[in-house]
Amino acid sequence: MSELPPNIQTPDSLRKIENLKIKILIADDEKYFQDLYLEILSGMMGYTVEVVKSGEALLEKLANNSYNLVITDNNMGGISGLEVLKQIRANEKLKNLPKLPVIVCSLGEIKRSVVEENNAVFLLKSATFLDDIQKTVETVLATERDQKIRDKILALYKSSSFEKVHADIVKRAKYLEGKYDDIRNYAVFHAFVGSSIRGVHPDLVENDLPGKDSIEKFVEDLYIKYKK
Repeated sequence: MSELPPNIQTPDSLRKIENLKIKILIADDEKYFQDLYLEILSGMMGYTVEVVKSGEALLEKLANNSYNLVITDNNMGGISGLEVLKQIRANEKLKNLPKLPVIVCSLGEIKRSVVEENNAVFLLKSATFLDDIQKTVETVLATERDQKIRDKILALYKSSSFEKVHADIVKRAKYLEGKYDDIRNYAVFHAFVGSSIRGVHPDLVENDLPGKDSIEKFVEDLYIKYKK
């Protein structure tokens, strides 16, 4: 198969371009996992990724920058991932980030109740971690996007502008309904005065049918009514 021209973008390249808009902040003190995150989330998936070595550095970054997702290891020098999570949810400076998605990773089991209570996701660094981190990040970000869409729709619904648009739609719908009724009545009227009626009712005389002037007036009335 011949290669695509350089200016033609494949679905994968388009996805990576879109993923560049997603900023992920990661805290892990092991170089192996730092490189792994960069290779998978940045190199393979195309996200914009920043990696720091401690929970303290992560919190400092969060205080001065905006991110779409935070991933933290639990066992690091200094504060743990669980403590990072609790500070993100409780810190006054970070109060504008209550819905920031957080993934807490660990080589062993941790207090999952703390993760759940703070609206986060736990991921075990197991043998399948490479696949697990990809799937988990995609799922978490998709959930975040869905929630943002729902929030925007709800805000739009509550806004006066939406109510105005809705009222206008209802008004136009009623207008079209009336227009349809008029056209339907005209169609019935036209069928009644058509030539075929003579074959069905040969005893009818000219005076029994609406005259030509009546039809023209009906059409003219419709034209005046809807010409605007």
